[in-house]
Amino acid sequence: MARRNGSTTSKNSSGAEENDTCPAPAPPKIREVTGWIMRDPQNLGDEDEQRLKAMLARCPRLEAVRRHGGAFAHMIRDLRGDLLPAWMDAVLADDCRPALLRQRPAPRPGRRHRPAHSALEQRSTEGAVNKIKFLKRQCFGRADFSLMRMRILLAT
Repeated sequence: MARRNGSTTSKNSSGAEENDTCPAPAPPKIREVTGWIMRDPQNLGDEDEQRLKAMLARCPRLEAVRRHGGAFAHMIRDLRGDLLPAWMDAVLADDCRPALLRQRPAPRPGRRHRPAHSALEQRSTEGAVNKIKFLKRQCFGRADFSLMRMRILLAT
């Protein structure tokens, strides 16, 4: 075994050198980082807080997500839906908003979000589902799947 730059090396049976140093720690998983961002800073452990600070220092967009995500989490936790328009305005005014928003404008409270024709489509779909359920109940215990399928196809 030879020491080189603080690490130990040894030769294996083929004569190639092997390095015995510890590998670098694995990067955190996305779920962990999301948990750190959305969690109340007072509930973070010391190690998690240090890792989060290191990640936020590397990415200013992530810092904006932390700031706005934390404000959103407080708003939801405290049941303060009245703060939603102010929160949305703050997100839109931020320079890092592409990290938070989709390409289309966000829906505002009190506005109709569905097109007018979707209610009609919903009714026709609901009617077809109800008809299939009715036919299924009629065939229960009497017919196999192929007969039930045939009745559904003929009924529509």
